[in-house]
Amino acid sequence: MVSKFFAAAMAGEPLSIHGDGEQTRDYTYVDDAVAATLMAAIHPRAEGEVFNVGTGIETSVNALATGIAAAVGRDVEIRHVDRRDIDNIRRRVVNIEKIRRMLRWSPQVTLERGLADTAVWLAREGERAGLGAPAAGPPGESWNAVAGGESGPRPDHFSKGRLAKPGLALRHRPRDQRGVPSGDRLAG
Repeated sequence: MVSKFFAAAMAGEPLSIHGDGEQTRDYTYVDDAVAATLMAAIHPRAEGEVFNVGTGIETSVNALATGIAAAVGRDVEIRHVDRRDIDNIRRRVVNIEKIRRMLRWSPQVTLERGLADTAVWLAREGERAGLGAPAAGPPGESWNAVAGGESGPRPDHFSKGRLAKPGLALRHRPRDQRGVPSGDRLAG
């Protein structure tokens, strides 16, 4: 949903929301998801445990669309279309207390900052990464300047949409002395 909304906003097209847009999700910035994954992979207390990774904050699809419009710095039409039968879950948010308590991990990137950083990255790297070029910004301003200039994520972050899927769950797999997950075999 995030990447589709950014693609539409960058192309100057309306953002289509299925249903009333008040369904909620827990959007996690990719850097936070990677940090949690790495911590779960190396922390001794994580062995054999399963952790939810997210923000613990519900965000409506309407709020996401409005945030993306703000991040790209333009007025974007938001259209509500018929609800789809494939996703009937009204509220989706993960409980991150276990990872917070056991590994002392918590997300560091707010949704607003993540969307702004994503807009900057897409303005700078999107066309090169095959995501298309942004539509022209307001008169007299470059789209990159509207999106926040040169601050933002490093150009080596190439994750489509820049936000991880909601509700990522991690499982730590014990490793042997060679660093191979238990039960896995090396080829050869």
